[in-house]
Parts: sequence; structure tokens; C-alpha cells
Amino acid sequence: MLRGQGLEGGGLYRRIRIQEGGSSGAEIQGTSSALGGTPDLLPQPEGGAVAIGLWQPQCSGVKYLCKLSVGGSIATKEIVVTLANLPDYVFDPDYQLSPLSDVGAYIQEHHHLQDIPPDSEDAEKGVSLGDMQAKLLEKVEELTLYMIQADERNTRLEQQNRELQQRVARLEARGIADQASETQ
Repeated sequence: MLRGQGLEGGGLYRRIRIQEGGSSGAEIQGTSSALGGTPDLLPQPEGGAVAIGLWQPQCSGVKYLCKLSVGGSIATKEIVVTLANLPDYVFDPDYQLSPLSDVGAYIQEHHHLQDIPPDSEDAEKGVSLGDMQAKLLEKVEELTLYMIQADERNTRLEQQNRELQQRVARLEARGIADQASETQ
């Protein structure tokens, strides 16, 4: 169980300490905010969720989907999101990388990357940091594969260009020699 103890502070900011202990349900006490009467900390026992700066927890517009809802900015040094499936499958030999022409056509039609939700959906439902991180990592890995392909193509073209330049030089040298022998 969590028990809030020792409310501290005053003015616009207040602090609450939450610690483990006791044997009954969660007991968390919050203070009324100095800004408009919204509670600083409000537990919701039905779903085990907690709201900070809100009257009830909110996650993508659906109550009790999240364990913590904050009505305002969060300042933190670190957020750790655990992911079950990182997109390392992109580097599997069987992974089918879409041709860039298909990617361009999709962007032209939909105005966003495939598998990345449009901003209208993000604004309406919110963004799962874990899902978005995995999708962005997938796109970075795909970009890496595109760059490797482009580098390989560039290396082949440079080699072909060198060979063609050498061939032209030989033909020009032979042509100059042929012209010289004709004038004699």
C-alpha cells in the first residue's frame, strides 16, 4: 500500500511524499492547487490509477487505461520504457525493404511515413512512447539499409565510370595514333 505523508511547500508548488507501508487500501492525500482548485494528486481506487493536476486519470481519452495521468508538463531526468519487440527484424535477410519510389508515393498520398500515425491521430489519441520509439527505430534501421544500398550502388557506378574513362582514354590514344599515321 502507498501512504502519502508530510505535505510540504506552499504557494504554487506543493510536494507530497509517498511511501510503502500499512495493510489496507491506498491512502494518498493531495492538496488543492493554488491554481483553480484542481487537486495536485488524486487517487482513483477503481482502476488503481493516479491523476496529478486532473480530476480523473486520462489516457488517450479513456479513463483508467493508464496508471498515471498528469495535467501539465513533466520534468524528469530520465524515462525508461521497456519494449518487448525491438525492430531488429529489419536486418533479417528475408526483410523486404520497400523501394524508395513506393515510400515516396505513400508520402505523397498520405503526407506521413507508413506505419507512423498521422499528427491528427496523435493529437486525438496521444502517443505511446514505447510504440513510437520502436517505430522510429525501425525507420532509422530502414534508412541505414537504404544508405548501405546507395553506397554499394555508388561504389559500382564509380568503378564503371573509371573503367569507361580508361576505355575512352585508350580509344582516344588509338585515334590520335591512327590520325598521325594517316597524315604521313
